Amino acid sequence: MKDILTSLDGRTLKLTNLNKVFYPDLGISKAEVIQYYLDISEFILPYLYNRPLTLIRYPDGILGKSFYTKNIPDHAPEWLSKREFHDIRYMTVDGVSALIYMINLGGFELHPMNGLFQNSNGPDTMIFDLDPSEDIGFDDVKEMAFNLKYALESMGYVPFVKTSGGKGLHIYVPLVPIHTIEHVINEAKIITQMVSSTYPKATLSMSKEKRMGKILIDIYRNHSAQTCIAPLSLRAKTSASVSMPILWVDVEKLQSAQDFTIYNAASYIKEKNPWQNYFKSAISLIKRDEQDTKSNKQTSTFSPARVFLPMLATQHTVIPSRLSYFFEIKWDGIRVNLIKNDADCRVISKSGKDISIKFPEITKSMAEMTEVNFVIDAEIVSMDQSGKPIFAQVVSRLHSNAQKKLYPVTCYAFDLLWHNGDNLMSKSIELRRKLLEQFLEKAGSALKFSETFEDGEGLFAGIKNMGMEGIIAKKKGSPYLEGVRNDNWIKVKVRNTMDCKIIGYTKGNGDRASLFGALHLGQIHENGKIQYFGKVGSGFNQQLLKDIFQIISDLPKIDKPIAELVEEESNTIWVSDGPDCEVQYASLTPNGTLREPVFTKMTLAE
Repeated sequence: MKDILTSLDGRTLKLTNLNKVFYPDLGISKAEVIQYYLDISEFILPYLYNRPLTLIRYPDGILGKSFYTKNIPDHAPEWLSKREFHDIRYMTVDGVSALIYMINLGGFELHPMNGLFQNSNGPDTMIFDLDPSEDIGFDDVKEMAFNLKYALESMGYVPFVKTSGGKGLHIYVPLVPIHTIEHVINEAKIITQMVSSTYPKATLSMSKEKRMGKILIDIYRNHSAQTCIAPLSLRAKTSASVSMPILWVDVEKLQSAQDFTIYNAASYIKEKNPWQNYFKSAISLIKRDEQDTKSNKQTSTFSPARVFLPMLATQHTVIPSRLSYFFEIKWDGIRVNLIKNDADCRVISKSGKDISIKFPEITKSMAEMTEVNFVIDAEIVSMDQSGKPIFAQVVSRLHSNAQKKLYPVTCYAFDLLWHNGDNLMSKSIELRRKLLEQFLEKAGSALKFSETFEDGEGLFAGIKNMGMEGIIAKKKGSPYLEGVRNDNWIKVKVRNTMDCKIIGYTKGNGDRASLFGALHLGQIHENGKIQYFGKVGSGFNQQLLKDIFQIISDLPKIDKPIAELVEEESNTIWVSDGPDCEVQYASLTPNGTLREPVFTKMTLAE
């Protein structure tokens, strides 16, 4: 391909040697590399704009000679912005044209500093580079990343994660650029020492001998004139890997730091844009008293109002093997953090709301415990006389201002996240639960330990007989992964089926605008009275929606045939002589409607 002239940002740019192969093993040409950067330009530019930038240039591809470039080339076009910093005339990125000019030079590894030119003494990012030794597996790197995440969040910071594109992971913390480089480095050092004191595989040592079997938490990227690979930058690896910003929930899925490449990075960033709130999340460094700063305290602290994101379970239909899992009851209640900090006892909902005043018996039970500093994952449950959890009863406690004649509740505790400043989430679930069970021995009657069972099949059968929701299987030896949903926790729900008659439907919207939104369900008794069971809006594919709508839209329209108030009543069309259908559901609500209904099939008259 010949050289071409193109226009970007209203500037004329000459692109040269587009056929040159940059990644020989994959046959990726310079033209393809340029196209990648054009595709992701809107996402990468915020992390390059107006920052001192170092390029690693590979003019003949990754197998050719490479060299670092900071100074602007003599032949650079007049429109290319440049800035003086530490006696160096840096090229600066002020738009797509400048970005592609640098890529055309072969400078496709982009390494910016962690501060803007105008804030040379005020970094806007604190960086932690997790760099494993050769004998460390990537699962250990991921575990280390979550340990650091928890420590940062416990202090109020908002950490973001990306793959390095090489061996490790990078954790970025956005900052308000009002602190000196020295202050940022000192804070990074204190945090790293806190983490390394509880995680033996972490090290601050740069010595190769001392790093064997360790993960270096490299905070030296924060030093003056140091750089780090930019989010979304390609790396000079044979895999054409990318230093990829990702969601924390996707970290667990990673097989290596090179999972994202030129082939899949653009689609991921366009779909999820995981760092879209990066700059909005900036805060100033936390205040430490003089004694803390001087001693570099090695115990981590947490804020009593800090919300710990619950670990989540994937849903399976088969109970896993007892060889790898133990089993608990799936409580049908309100998930909470129980946080005790000295005499301060709080019940915090998943959304971060302090609901302690609604459940005084629980805070009283916490106060009776001898342990004075902890975070417990638990669920508040209200039961009927048979011992079956009734979700509506516990919800009523949230909306009631009365303190008497309320439904009684029990809080079942099943995991211990923190204790006396120590982050326990990386420890095995057996250890966490053993400590928790010991703590709860002196708790008040409203706070109980959620028992475990070895026989999952037997537990499930008992739960089904009682009409309860299901069971949770938890993998032996697993850590607590905050906010993560994976197969370390598996939920198996009891699902019931019911034959119902379609008595109406709601008008659709969005991609169902020309069809229906949900079906109203009922059963007709011998006296002709209709028992209403609510509506179902899930379980349909597009073809099934069309098939059903073709049938129900031709049915006779009637006035509302039931007395109950229903959701979307003004948007409902009632019909007579509707077909029968089968619906799967979890349980009946107190008002007799189906909970979590899913449409399974329709039965047409012969």
